[in-house]
Amino acid sequence: MSIPQPIVERLNAQGIAYQVVEQTAISPLHPICSADKLPASQIVQVVALEDSLGRLQALLPADCMLDLQRLNETKGRNL
Repeated sequence: MSIPQPIVERLNAQGIAYQVVEQTAISPLHPICSADKLPASQIVQVVALEDSLGRLQALLPADCMLDLQRLNETKGRNL
């Protein structure tokens, strides 16, 4: 799986190191979050959202929850 170019550019611009882990099935995440692999804080989960203005993708650590109300307030949207 490749990373979309806008995301690569944003990660590089902010100096964020990353690695793509190729897995045929990564759901649920617990197999790759085991002690001998990666902690959930170092795995990105993608949340796809949509409202009347269009689509939005949120990227956040796998051990975090998205505060949808705050995102709506920040972006002025109703996702």
